[in-house]
Parts: sequence; structure tokens; C-alpha cells
Amino acid sequence: TWLHRISRVIIVKPLITTKITPNQLTFIRLITGAIAAYLFSLGDPFFLDFGGVLFLISMFLDRADGDLARMSGKISSFGHSFDLYSDSFCNTILFVGLGKTYQIWEPKIFEKFKQVARKKAYQNRSNLKWENKQGS
Repeated sequence: TWLHRISRVIIVKPLITTKITPNQLTFIRLITGAIAAYLFSLGDPFFLDFGGVLFLISMFLDRADGDLARMSGKISSFGHSFDLYSDSFCNTILFVGLGKTYQIWEPKIFEKFKQVARKKAYQNRSNLKWENKQGS
């Protein structure tokens, strides 16, 4: 993808011969993603813009860590797991931060969203119980 190409040229190639490890890039991705989500949660337009830029940087770092691991031969099962959990965490808290902003800007709509989400969660739980009874 274009994200991979950009991160490969701008971030990875200059780092291949350095002592910087893919796990260090993953850690920086984790920090930038968390800060971006926090900035999103503040609800201020300036912080939303700044958080958006920071999250884009976080996305580029996410692409770069795997490429750096493969291109430098520094692949590890820990690094793979660390990357996977960092990605999941950053993507999840991004939506939490955006949800907080939505709650600040449109509290009535947010309440409606919570009601729909609660209903869907209940339906999914009911479906799982039904499937478990069928599978027994």
C-alpha cells in the first residue's frame, strides 16, 4: 500500500543499519497512538487536528516496525505479539477517544448510540446462548 511505501522510504531504509529495533518503533507507535487518542478525547478542534497528525505518525510507525523487522532480520515472536497487542490497543482507544468527543459535542446522539449498542450487545449475547444450546 502507499502507507508501506512511504514508511519504507522515510522511516525504514534509514534505520536498517542503526541500533534501533522494530520493538522500539512499536513502543513509539504505542505512545503516539495513546497520546493521539487522549487528544481526540478532549473535544477541542485544535487537539483533534493535532491528534489526527499524531495518529497518522503512529500509523506510519505501525507499518515501519514490521518492515524494519523483515528487512533487518530482527524478527521475533515477542515482537510480533507486541505489535499485535499495540495495534489492537491503539485502535481501540482511538475509538474511545473519538466517542468521548462525540459525547461532548452531541450528548443526545451519544445517548442514542449507547442505547443501540446496548441492544446489539444483548442480541449478540442471546444469539451466543442459543448457539451454545444448539451445539450441546
